Amino acid sequence: MKQEYTQHEMERILKGKTEIPMAVEKRIEDTYCALGLTGETGRKRRTWRAAAAVAVLAAGISVTAFTIVHYMNVRLQEENGALSYDITIDPEVSEAHPITVRAAYIPEGYTDEDGDMKWQNTDTGASLTLISYNAAELYLASQTGDVRLPSFDKDSYVKTVQNQDMTGDLFFTDSSCLPGDTESDKRLVLYNSEYGYIVEILSEAEEPLSDSEMIRIAEGLEIRVSDEIIPYPTDEEIALEKQIFEEAQEGDSWPDVKESDIYSAGDVIRDRNSYSDVAEKVESYVDIEYCVTDIQILDTLPISEYPKENYIQDYDSVVAPLLNEDGTLKTHVRYPADRQVNDLSDLETVGSRFIAVTLRVTNTGPDQKEVFLAPKLKQLRENGDGTLTVMQEQEAVEEAYRAVSIEGLPFYQSIQTNVDDEKKHVFFTDLEAGETLEYTSVYVADEDGIDSAYLSFFTDVEALAEDESRLSQPYVKITE
Repeated sequence: MKQEYTQHEMERILKGKTEIPMAVEKRIEDTYCALGLTGETGRKRRTWRAAAAVAVLAAGISVTAFTIVHYMNVRLQEENGALSYDITIDPEVSEAHPITVRAAYIPEGYTDEDGDMKWQNTDTGASLTLISYNAAELYLASQTGDVRLPSFDKDSYVKTVQNQDMTGDLFFTDSSCLPGDTESDKRLVLYNSEYGYIVEILSEAEEPLSDSEMIRIAEGLEIRVSDEIIPYPTDEEIALEKQIFEEAQEGDSWPDVKESDIYSAGDVIRDRNSYSDVAEKVESYVDIEYCVTDIQILDTLPISEYPKENYIQDYDSVVAPLLNEDGTLKTHVRYPADRQVNDLSDLETVGSRFIAVTLRVTNTGPDQKEVFLAPKLKQLRENGDGTLTVMQEQEAVEEAYRAVSIEGLPFYQSIQTNVDDEKKHVFFTDLEAGETLEYTSVYVADEDGIDSAYLSFFTDVEALAEDESRLSQPYVKITE
C-alpha cells in the first residue's frame, strides 16, 4: 500500500536522519537552484534537510527514493542466553515530545481507582500496568546505563507483532515453576521508532492475560504525541544521573570494612559520627551505646526458652511450618548470588540455623531517646588485604522463608513495646536518660554463611572522618 505524505509530514521526516542517494541529492540541488535557493556550506545539515522537504515536493520526487533512519533505533539483542534492548537516540536530529497514553480496552474485572495506569483485579489478585517512556527519558537511560526495560530469558520470547505504527515484542516469564512463587508475568513492549517512544503493557498474575488479550489492549491504545518539545538532558545532568545510578547499583555503596572496624562480644559500640566534628549527627544515635553480651548458634528454639509471643510474626502460622518435627529448620531453596536463573538447576538448596544474640543498649544522654533495637545480620567477605566487603544477600525463593530472614532483621525479639499496626514499629522503643535495656534477638542464617556473618550497627548512616573521608561503621563478628 502506497504511503501518502503531506508537506508537513515530509518536513518532519526529513528533519530526521536520512540517507539520500547521490542521484536524488543531485535532483534536490537542481531543484534548489530552480527555486532560487542556495545551499551554502555554512548551513547546518539539519536546516538543509528541512528545506529539502520543500524541494522534494516541488520536484515531485517520490519519497520511496529515500531510506529513512528513524529518530530512535531499537535492537533486541542476545547475550549469554538473555535478551535485552539496545536503544539509540541522536538528540541532534530528533526532538523529544511528551506522550499521553489511554487504553480504550481493559479486560473485565480490572479497575484503576487511582488513575495511575495500573489496574487491579480484586477477585484474582492480578494486575495490569501501562508504562510509557518518551525520547528524552530513553536517551537519558541509554547514556547512564539505567536500562528502563528489563532483560529477558531467551526462552521467554513469544513473538513480534505489528500494531498500528508500532512494533511489539511479547514476552512470557513463567515463575510458577519456582518453589514458593506462584505469580508470572507477560509483557508486550511496543516501540515507535519514528517518534521515539516506548509503551509497555505488563500483566502480572498466576495466569497472566492471553496473547490475544494483550494484543487487543495494544490495538486499543490511544497515544497522543504533544507538540511541546522536551529538552534533552545536558552533559552535566547526564553525569550526575550516571553517578546516582552507579551508586544505587552498588547497593549501600559503603566503603570496605577494615579489620579494625570489627568488634567482639563485650565491646561497646557507638556511632562513628559521634567522634567526628565534620559529620552530621543523627539525633537518634547520639548518646546511644550498644554491647553484644552473648552469641549462641542453635539448632532449635525451645518454646520454654523462646515464648511464642516474642516472635515478630505469628508463630503457629508463619514459623512452625518452617520447622521439622525435632524443631530444626527445614532446608530451603535460594537464588544464586548473581540472581541469574535459567532453570531449576541454577537454584541452591541449603540448611539454616538460628543465631541468638543478647544485647544491651544504653541511653547515656540527658534526655529520653527512641532507639533502634535490631542491628542487621550481614555477610562480609575477606579481601586478603586487611579489609572486608559486604556481600549481596542471597534471597530465599520461598516467600514463607523470606518472612523470617528478610533484610537481615531478627524474627524474634524478647522485648516488644511497639506492637500496634501489625508490629510495624516493633524494632523501636523509648529509653529514658541513663536507662539500660537488655534483650535477646534471634536471626536465621544459612549454614554456609555463618562463618562470614556479622551484626552491623548504624550502617544506614554514612560515617565521615575529620578529613571527610568515608569510614565504615562498626560490625560484631558472629562467633560463640
